[in-house]
Amino acid sequence: MTRPVNLFAASMLASTLWLAAPLCALSEPVESPQTEAANGEVDPSDSVPGPKTISGDEANPLQGRFLPQVLKTSKVHTKTLLKLIGGRPGIPPWVRGMVTRDLYVALASERIEVSGKPMERFEACEAGRCDTNRITLLFSPDGRHVAVRILDQRLGEVLLGDPSPEEKLAF
Repeated sequence: MTRPVNLFAASMLASTLWLAAPLCALSEPVESPQTEAANGEVDPSDSVPGPKTISGDEANPLQGRFLPQVLKTSKVHTKTLLKLIGGRPGIPPWVRGMVTRDLYVALASERIEVSGKPMERFEACEAGRCDTNRITLLFSPDGRHVAVRILDQRLGEVLLGDPSPEEKLAF
């Protein structure tokens, strides 16, 4: 008898492994070959250009970013999320702690359109329980609006931020 496969958990694991491989390759410092001029100075025109890493912010600010990093670097995103979940009953502990502890698995964000407006969708799940406990967050480009859908084994579906019908479809 075959076991059913949880596609969400499998995709989270595959994404994590796929993203970790390039990072391991970049852990060693890379030196560009350069020639020394007669006076001992390095001629920068002789350097071999290395690959340029384009972060999510440079390529497209609404995709390719990870929630833990965004929450560490963007006060606006952090404040918006804390305002939404702070002191509210019925929020799972792993979600409540998202801002201070990144004990969850996060996928890279995606740029989506909701009612013709750009939004950034983040998906994450509770570490070790991705098949039953996950969250989707839709942030406006400026980070001042967020709609959240939590799927929790004990609590069921929890919607926060008064998501519009279009935002509910985007979850």
